[in-house]
Amino acid sequence: DNCGIDFASCKNVKLESVHVYHTTGMAIAVTNTENVYLNRVFISPRENSPMLMTATADCFHCISCTGEIVVTSSRFELSHDDSMNINSRFLSVTSNKGDTITVESMIVPVNVGDELELLSKSDLHVVGTVTVKAVKGNTLTCDGVTGDMSNCFAGNITNNAMLTVRNCFFGNKRNRGMLIQVRHVLIENCIFRNIVHGPIQVLCVPSSFGEGICPVDVTIRNNKFIGCAGTDVNVFSWAANGLVSVRDVSATTQYKHAQVLRVYDA
Repeated sequence: DNCGIDFASCKNVKLESVHVYHTTGMAIAVTNTENVYLNRVFISPRENSPMLMTATADCFHCISCTGEIVVTSSRFELSHDDSMNINSRFLSVTSNKGDTITVESMIVPVNVGDELELLSKSDLHVVGTVTVKAVKGNTLTCDGVTGDMSNCFAGNITNNAMLTVRNCFFGNKRNRGMLIQVRHVLIENCIFRNIVHGPIQVLCVPSSFGEGICPVDVTIRNNKFIGCAGTDVNVFSWAANGLVSVRDVSATTQYKHAQVLRVYDA
């Protein structure tokens, strides 16, 4: 929680020509914010610095943002955890009756008119899609509630930012380069170098953190992967009963010493 730069419930955030050399925690954290722009942001140690890490957590971490997240011409390296983790959190449904759904907590903002996709907790298949008509505490009145939805996750697919990452460098680190848990994503013309746990993971896992909704509409193109361990582009979902399908992901790459693209689809 000791973030170098932290934004919450903001609008139209822009960081340009910013250098973060070292921080204990997330280097940059953004939560529930509409429109985030990073250009020439360098999370990298000073030249000839003896420091072994830039951040003890993620370089750039976004939770349940809206609008667009655009990251260009930036550098992310030497973080202990992911270089970039972009996610939209799950709501956990506890009960439903008639046209109402009760969720465990409102960790994701929900507004009238938002569309929620409900997913089975056991295998992440889509149970249904509902539209919010009213919000009262943790109880949501919705159009489209059918059957028993008490054992579901609800992803707010309206409250979900579009992510573009272009012309960036990710490297020299133990964990992942990019962890993508949102929808409508473009990753292009980036370099991934010397990353131990895989450069790009596009995934849906109902973890204790509540990350994140099932990715849909993800394009990964014209990127270079150099000297990375793990799988360069790893696309999967993992529910309580194992691997399940991921929808609408395409990947074209410029490979140098690269490994095979693996797309898991049950």
